Amino acid sequence: MSVSVPLGHGLVAVALRIAPDEEGILWGFLLGEDGLASAHGERAEPGRVVLLTTASQAGQLEAWLAEVSAELPSLRREPL
Repeated sequence: MSVSVPLGHGLVAVALRIAPDEEGILWGFLLGEDGLASAHGERAEPGRVVLLTTASQAGQLEAWLAEVSAELPSLRREPL
């Protein structure tokens, strides 16, 4: 089952895979980033998260993901 993401003009989606026990930590880190991206996932597919941000914040999201990956060793990119 795939995650349904409301992708529209000017929005960028980044698909991630993370260990289910680290997923809550990722969401917590993201909440602390005050509007950097929204996270989408489904219970039917634990560990798959799609982050949605604006095109103007895509670079900031990439930099944030590079930092967070040091704290979350299972975090990796996935195709949408």
